[in-house]
Amino acid sequence: MKTLKSFPLFAFLFGLLSTAFAEQLSSPQLLSPTLGATLSANAQPKFDWSEVSLANTYRIQVAPGQIQTSSDGTTCTNCLVNEKLSPTKYQAMQALATGNYTWHVQAGHTTDATLPASEWAVGNFAVRLPTPQLSSPSQAEKLSSVTPTFDWNDVSNATTTLPPIKQRC
Repeated sequence: MKTLKSFPLFAFLFGLLSTAFAEQLSSPQLLSPTLGATLSANAQPKFDWSEVSLANTYRIQVAPGQIQTSSDGTTCTNCLVNEKLSPTKYQAMQALATGNYTWHVQAGHTTDATLPASEWAVGNFAVRLPTPQLSSPSQAEKLSSVTPTFDWNDVSNATTTLPPIKQRC
């Protein structure tokens, strides 16, 4: 009978030990955008990461510069994206402004409290305006003037133009 009375204590201690030694979920691998990628402005970026065994939910956060998040990772003061979802893909609902961004993803499990969430997988990328394409003079064209005229395509949302080319003597 003594063993039956000690069983609840044993079960409680076993629960504590198994929680203390529970294996943490692996971090997902960030697939796209790749680390340091440059994305074209005016596009809605697509984010993709690997599936993690035993995970059934993922949190993605995207912010300009560094991500400023709470210690539990649920609140982000500067995030443009802060979503908890099941698939391993996310597409931004709007185009991102030009600049440098950080994104990270954390794997979790919604029903198994003994399975700690993964560490954040962190990446960064830049959003830039596309490079204008020179339309004239063509690459092989011989110039007959000492003051040639250059023409290139317009880039939407560009707010500045290049300074004039200085003459070389």
